[in-house]
Amino acid sequence: MTRAITGAALFLASTLAAAQALPLGKPLPGMTRADPPAVAILNPGFEAPARPGSACPTGWECVMHAASDSFRFFDDAEHPGSGAHSGCFESVGREPWGKMVQGHPVGAPLRGRRVRLSALLRLDKVTGDGAGPLLRAQGGSGNEVANRFEPAAGTSGWHRVSAELDVPQDTYLLELGFALRGKGRVCVDEVRFEVL
Repeated sequence: MTRAITGAALFLASTLAAAQALPLGKPLPGMTRADPPAVAILNPGFEAPARPGSACPTGWECVMHAASDSFRFFDDAEHPGSGAHSGCFESVGREPWGKMVQGHPVGAPLRGRRVRLSALLRLDKVTGDGAGPLLRAQGGSGNEVANRFEPAAGTSGWHRVSAELDVPQDTYLLELGFALRGKGRVCVDEVRFEVL
C-alpha cells in the first residue's frame, strides 16, 4: 500500500513539474486544447504608420463604391480614442458607401461559432444609413453567406460599439471592419475580435 501511495505521489509530482515548465496557456504534451482559433486583428489601435504612398492604415483595406475619390481615409493624431492615433474616413464625393476592412480566412473550428467585433467609434455629422461595425461571411466562390452591419447616424464622441455574427458552416473568408453608408465622418480605435 505504501509503495502504491509513493508511486502515485511521484507521478503527481512529475506531472505538476512538467506542467509548471510549460508556458502558461500551453496544453500538456499529448493533449489538445478545444479553444476556438483566434483571428488576429492587424494594427487594431492604428498606431502603425500608413503604407508608403497610401492614406489607408497599415493592415487595413480601404474600399469605396465606384469612383476612387469619393471617400478620404486618414490618420487622426489630434483626437484619438486611445493611444496616439485613430483611423478615420469620410465621404467627400457622390458615391454611397466606403469601408475600412480586413479579410481573414476561416477554418473549420470557427465555423458555427458566434463572433463579435467591437471598437471605439466617433461619428461626425453622419447621415444616410449610418456608420458602424461590419461582419461579412463569404463562401468559397466569394458569395456572401451572412452579414451584420450595426450602423448609427448623427454626431457622437468616442463610445464602444459592437456587432455579432453566427459564422455559417460554408464560410471561407470573414471580412470585418467598419462601413459608412451615407455622408459624414467616422473614426475608429481599439478594435477587438472575440469568439463567443
